[in-house]
Amino acid sequence: MTTGRRSMAGGSDIRDLKLRLQSRALSLFRVLAPGGTAARGYYKALNPTRADKHIGSFWMRTGDPIGAWRDEATGDQGDIIDLIAYCNGLDRGAALRWAGEWLGGRQEPMANARRAAEESEAAAPSDSEALRKRALAWWLGCEAELAGTPVATYLAGRGVPLGLFERMLRALRYAPEIMHRPTGTLWPAMMAAMTGPDGQLMAVHRTFLSLDGLGKADVSPNKMIWPRFKGAAVRLWRGYSGLPERRAIERGVGDTLALTEGIEDGLSIAMARPDWRVWAAGTLGNLAEVQLPACARAVVLCVDNDVGNPLAVKLAERATAALSCQGVRVRVAHAGAGKDFNERLQGTP
Repeated sequence: MTTGRRSMAGGSDIRDLKLRLQSRALSLFRVLAPGGTAARGYYKALNPTRADKHIGSFWMRTGDPIGAWRDEATGDQGDIIDLIAYCNGLDRGAALRWAGEWLGGRQEPMANARRAAEESEAAAPSDSEALRKRALAWWLGCEAELAGTPVATYLAGRGVPLGLFERMLRALRYAPEIMHRPTGTLWPAMMAAMTGPDGQLMAVHRTFLSLDGLGKADVSPNKMIWPRFKGAAVRLWRGYSGLPERRAIERGVGDTLALTEGIEDGLSIAMARPDWRVWAAGTLGNLAEVQLPACARAVVLCVDNDVGNPLAVKLAERATAALSCQGVRVRVAHAGAGKDFNERLQGTP
């Protein structure tokens, strides 16, 4: 498999690790994708990363090359290390650490934990809940410290350097190495938590970056969200109070909520109006699905300059109408220059 960057471990160490995993391949497969069957050189199971209802399309090789795998329904494929990353929602570096711990008997596999939860006396979670838990595990495996990482370099290049924010950007994290599945390559990424009305993480937003962080990775798409994120948002900035919504509501604090499509736009708004609460919906279509918190006394919908795009105009109008129906005054703000608010901040004509 081609990679966008070198692994954190040495090549000989990885080869040794892969050989050890291959010697226990069937046991590993049963941990990562339980309930499958092994026959004629293959192990076939339900794909734990999607709502797979029939065994057949997701297979792993128990014969040569041991550990090679593919999901015929999605086209995802790779080697035995990629399989660990794929099933556990990890980047490759974290997958290597997981593999070492599992081989040493110190790892309680995430798939086993998920299966135990599903078999508990409590009601079994829906497919959406299982995916949400995987996204949360993925998020928790990323680095919270952004200083000195390609994420910091990327944001500085977009005119929103971390040093200008007086508080930590809790919704953003850094993944040193993560799979871009459409191309089968590995890149660093800016990870953003997309949370729902209850404050629980629903999905992870990924911005794939170049190795030096001087721009986005040369892949398409360079931004992806997983899994379902309808109604979720990246809560970037807490406004003048610095309080999360629940505590702001408890204290009777009201503020203005700025809603943007992209993260870079949201950070640009937070720099210009640090007194506003700022959320990014991830996509233009998702703006209409956001449930407003009770502490939002007014909403500013910050949209891109898409006057020549009829679909974008229609989606912005739909978002305005849907948010207004929640009983809050909504006004629309256009960047006025450049494509969006981030380009306006950078002075792009």
